[in-house]
Amino acid sequence: MGWIRLLCLMLCSMIWALDDISANTAVTLAPEQSENHLRNSNTLILGIFAYRPIHQMKKHYQPLADYLDSSLGDAYRIELQVLNHLQMQEALQHNQLDFVLTNPSHFLELRSQTSMTGVLATLERNRIGRPASALGGVIIVQDDSAITQLEDLVGRSIAIPGKQFLGGFQSQLYELLQHGIDQQQLSFVEKGTHDQVIEAVLTGEAEFGFVRTGILEDWMLHDLGDVRQLRVIHSQNLTGFPYALSTRLYPEWPLLALPHLESSVIRSVTRALFSLSSDHPAAQASEISGFMPAADYSAVERLARSIQAPPFDVVDPISFHQLWQQHKTWLVTIMALFGALIISLGWIAYQAIRLRQQKSFLKYERKCLEDVIWGADVGTWEWNINTGETRFNEKWAEMMGFSLADLEPVSIQTWINAVHPDDLAISQKALQGCFDGDTFVYECEVRVQHRKGHWIWILDRGRVVEWSDNGKPLKMSGTHLDITQRRKAQEKLSQLAYYDPLTHLPNRVLLTDRLEQAMARSRRNSRIVALVYLDLDGFKAINDTFGHEMGDHLLVAVASRIQMLLRETDTLARIGGDEFVLVLSELDSSDASSAILERILVAVASPFIIDHETLHVSASMGVVYYPNRDEAADQLMRHADHAMYQAKRLGKNRFAIFNPAADEE
Repeated sequence: MGWIRLLCLMLCSMIWALDDISANTAVTLAPEQSENHLRNSNTLILGIFAYRPIHQMKKHYQPLADYLDSSLGDAYRIELQVLNHLQMQEALQHNQLDFVLTNPSHFLELRSQTSMTGVLATLERNRIGRPASALGGVIIVQDDSAITQLEDLVGRSIAIPGKQFLGGFQSQLYELLQHGIDQQQLSFVEKGTHDQVIEAVLTGEAEFGFVRTGILEDWMLHDLGDVRQLRVIHSQNLTGFPYALSTRLYPEWPLLALPHLESSVIRSVTRALFSLSSDHPAAQASEISGFMPAADYSAVERLARSIQAPPFDVVDPISFHQLWQQHKTWLVTIMALFGALIISLGWIAYQAIRLRQQKSFLKYERKCLEDVIWGADVGTWEWNINTGETRFNEKWAEMMGFSLADLEPVSIQTWINAVHPDDLAISQKALQGCFDGDTFVYECEVRVQHRKGHWIWILDRGRVVEWSDNGKPLKMSGTHLDITQRRKAQEKLSQLAYYDPLTHLPNRVLLTDRLEQAMARSRRNSRIVALVYLDLDGFKAINDTFGHEMGDHLLVAVASRIQMLLRETDTLARIGGDEFVLVLSELDSSDASSAILERILVAVASPFIIDHETLHVSASMGVVYYPNRDEAADQLMRHADHAMYQAKRLGKNRFAIFNPAADEE
């Protein structure tokens, strides 16, 4: 009788488990049946995750909420709520939020617990006048600490805002794991916000601190405390990224919509987000550049899986294995009696559930795609290659300052007439590669003339959607995206790559190119090139006495004086600190450079009056001539550097010419 009772109990448990699976599946497949999915008022709640003090967050993001409120007109009003982790969880459980702006790790956790429409847009921050659409983590320590490497964190106290923070905990933990440091070796103290972490490190309450990128710069910008007492561990210098960084970069915060909202509301909010420009008062007040199309958050998911962060921290108990070890005999008997029946029922239930999930997922994906295309505000085109008939959407015409009616009738020739003549060949080459099967996707960047006469940059993408039986392309479809601002940003980054940001002189990269060009001309026309390595005497004392800002002003003034003495064919570059390099080309003889160098010595030694202060420096210069030996550019730089130090040893405020024989000795 005991065996029969145990058998019945296990069968009932299996039936209950199947009922639970069906119930859970029904909830997953029918989010539209969730309670209270329609609101009685026209108020939309925007919930923002509080990673800093709540009053500060409300002041920071209220302009964004006001902007969305005004963009939606009288139909809806936006109400801002700043919530901590637990408050946001509770609000979502009670269906009290409509939109959510949170960090990427929290987004993964919410996605596993709540039905979401997907990411509508990704935030682009602009705290110090430079936009950034990515975030990372920063590891800080007091500047006077002897700690320099990640391994020194083992066994030390580390202040963190909380373990749910991507930039304040998870990204740093992932870096430590990559360096072989296990979480069990670390001691964390949760402070609640990034600001409290910085305060803990400044006061010595914690030896280390984890904060997200941009927080240190925000403290400096708003003078919240003397963060110059802090130093960044494992610093990463990434070109174009404006903030201090210790980890890899991940996409910025996503903005999400809850599934109970109507599609028209989602589209209206999405349009408003993408229409927000960096110079809008709301963007400037919130210290953001606006919103960009949804980023790829797969890197955040891989990180969360690696460190077993929520929602990947739950390990299901293997109770069946334990039962098997303890009751192997009777489990074999039960499986022999009911195995075939359970397997059959399970397979049928699995197939039915999977079919419903696939249908629901396809419907959901189709709706998301329609919303994203509408919200992304991109131009679309469909082209019949044989007839030239082409269909465009209204946004395509708006990018060029027209309405679609202004351009009727439209065809492929309408597009060709608008493209810059120099770019047509690029487009034709890319199209031919797509037609020949060399690539599946057609993509190129072209200039298109705006109605007002100026040129805008368009990213033109598409693919062949229909082929003939003999492999000829019949129809293509694609999109047009205005990338004018991105191109301008790329041009600005290119400027930063070749010029010193302080003096606007060529940097080391451009100097090397100019020097090699001068050497090549020298070999062709038998003229002489003088390479001069210049170092300021007494600059460090001015920096220490008057501060780095005064030192920067002095460097700019010195560069200006020297530049005025040079010819158009000469180059003056700053390669770091108070070090400059001159390339004097097209010289008839080595003596021809002496007069120029003497004038430079006099100019630099003359007093500089900056901010009512009289400053005195001098110059020590090392000179090497080419051609002298068959030397490369880097060898000339080393020889000029050696000669400069010889000038300093001889008493400074002079120039010394490199002597190959003395160098060999």
